[in-house]
Amino acid sequence: MYNIYEGCVNMKKISLGVIVLALACLLVTGCGSKKHEAVTMYEFYGSTCPHCMELNEWIENDLMKDSKYNKKVKIEKLEVWGSQDNAKLMQDVGAELGVEARGVPFIVIGNQSTSGFSSVTTPGEIKKMIDKAYNDSKYKDVVAEVKNK
Repeated sequence: MYNIYEGCVNMKKISLGVIVLALACLLVTGCGSKKHEAVTMYEFYGSTCPHCMELNEWIENDLMKDSKYNKKVKIEKLEVWGSQDNAKLMQDVGAELGVEARGVPFIVIGNQSTSGFSSVTTPGEIKKMIDKAYNDSKYKDVVAEVKNK
């Protein structure tokens, strides 16, 4: 004969198991948001620009040594003063993003951009851009898309 009490206890155990499994899956996958292996930070720079040099020093000595960020981001540097192709790419990317790309460093992460470094764009702002792109389930690499046109 079927014992209703035992059936309810078994259902509670199964339900609890399903909930635990679902929570474990959410934790492993980052609470349901799509995360990427790494996002690309494009740095359009000038070879002798002091702000670009300061940015590169910060990238090398701080950002890429920060365990929270060194796996989230990869850096692609594109020198624009000596390369007409890179200068045109910077202008095309700016147009695609709806911004005027006039000065260096010009930084692009996903569909976000900023110009300058230190007093204009701080390391904290760049980290926020990285986090936003990394956690964006609809992340798209605008620079790569413009390159492939």
